Amino acid sequence: MGAKNVNAAGLLTSRGPVRKPFAAYVSCSDSRVPPELLLGRGLGELFIVGNAGDTLDVAAMYSLEFAVSVLDVPLIVVMGHEGCGAVSAARSVVTKGKRLCSGHR
Repeated sequence: MGAKNVNAAGLLTSRGPVRKPFAAYVSCSDSRVPPELLLGRGLGELFIVGNAGDTLDVAAMYSLEFAVSVLDVPLIVVMGHEGCGAVSAARSVVTKGKRLCSGHR
């Protein structure tokens, strides 16, 4: 199965239809399945917020607030996946006293 030839520059510069996603989708940035493919949706149909381990930091919260208050997104979906490295790393900090990254506390 070959990759589809997509004009990314054209997608970014076109002023096509107004973006009206039907859902905000919080997913792990480590996930190997693009949410659009998983749900059978096209570009712009989902407002995607990706963070390691599906965590919600200030930037992710403001992104969701933008999706709901400005884009009128009626649904927020949080989707995780098995074998998440970020979740395993966080668990090892709590259970084994390990550090996530050297130099960070």
